[in-house]
Amino acid sequence: MCSSDLRKASSNGEAQNAVRMQRQQIEKLKKDNERLKEDLALETRQAKQANNMSASAQIAKLQDQADMYMRKKTMEQSKIDELNAQINELQQALLDQRQAMNGINAAQERDRHIHRQIRIRENRLDKAKLKYNEATSYNCKLNATIGNLRRERVVFDGIHVKLKNELNDKKKKMAEVIIDCSQAYEARNQEIGR
Repeated sequence: MCSSDLRKASSNGEAQNAVRMQRQQIEKLKKDNERLKEDLALETRQAKQANNMSASAQIAKLQDQADMYMRKKTMEQSKIDELNAQINELQQALLDQRQAMNGINAAQERDRHIHRQIRIRENRLDKAKLKYNEATSYNCKLNATIGNLRRERVVFDGIHVKLKNELNDKKKKMAEVIIDCSQAYEARNQEIGR
């Protein structure tokens, strides 16, 4: 095939595609037209049925609705009156409660008093903690001093026992020396007296 034949075939195919698409659009438009005709017929029938209702039926229906709304209005008005009565009772109870509490600001005054008492007690607690910590610190120092004194007492008790033992030993030695001296004195006196 030559290039001109190819162009013809290609333009032929394009033309056929365009024709096919146009036919599809025509079919779609026909279907839409049919559907619109059906909708129009349905609307026309409904409009005729609405026109066929008698005016007295409509009036009766409207009167029934008016009666229903009047009953609802009466019921709502009675509810409103009942709620207003409850509001008045609650307001009176609130006023009575306020009077029983010694005025509107009684709760606030009580809260301020409670907060003041809390601050006072917190300050006392802080001072007590400070004194406790000081006493604990002083107690620790005293315990350390007592520990040192106990150790010294143990050392002194050891020295005392040692010195007591030495004293006893020296007393024994002195007694022996005295005995030896007495014996030597007696021996000398005997020798002299002979």
